[in-house]
This record gives sequence, C-alpha cells and structure tokens, in this order.
Amino acid sequence: MPELLPILAKYRGRRIHGFQSEARVAEIVVPELDFVAALADDRDLLVIISDVSRSPEARLYAGARLLKPAVEREAQRRRMVIDAAKVRAAVTGLDSLRRADPDFYASVFDPHPPPDQGPQPARRPPEHAAALRAAQAAAR
Repeated sequence: MPELLPILAKYRGRRIHGFQSEARVAEIVVPELDFVAALADDRDLLVIISDVSRSPEARLYAGARLLKPAVEREAQRRRMVIDAAKVRAAVTGLDSLRRADPDFYASVFDPHPPPDQGPQPARRPPEHAAALRAAQAAAR
C-alpha cells in the first residue's frame, strides 16, 4: 500500500493534503470540495476526476462519490453506467506521497497538456515543492 500524503486537515470527511498553504486550502480546496458535494449529475463528477486544473482533493472526492455502492447513490436512478476502472485511473496517485507531482498539485500520472490546450494543474510554490521532495526522498 502506498504511503499517503500527510494531512493538514479534514473537510467534509475528506483529507486535505499537506505541502500547500492554508490560503490555498481556504481559497481553492475547500470551495472545490463544496462544489463537488453539490454536484448531482454523475457526468459532472466524471468531468471533475479528469480535470487536472482541479485540486487533487476535489478529484478524489468526485471519484469516491462515483464509486459508492449503487444502492447508496442517488444518481443511480439515471441508470448511468460508471466505468470503475476509468474512475480509478483518473484519480490514481492523487493521495500518494510517492506519486505526488512535486511541481504541481497533481499526480505524476496526470497529463500536462501544452498551456494553450486544456486545463492545467496548479503549480506548487517552491517551498512546498521542496518539502514534498524531501518527504518523498525520506520515504524511499
């Protein structure tokens, strides 16, 4: 089992990852978790899990909501078929210390399209990137 990123806090039962500022958590992560919580359509959740410009926490939350057992899912009444493998692939590594991208709020598996061709992951500030690299080296 991969080592998980350290937790700064929890919000809506979700882990808020370390290696980011409290300002980023308050201004980006928490509002995105609220946004994901408010989504009712599985198609919207599917968009979130693959959107590298979203926080890893929001993408993981959207993935968790999609993978809930069918009986618990309100959206099941729409009879939308969820490809669990695709959901897992889209969020792979987002919670992993070893697979966290030290330069971006993303995993090393996430695509990084050219700047003019789609959503971009947010860049980590140098001090958080350095702290993450040090934690990754210590975990090896």
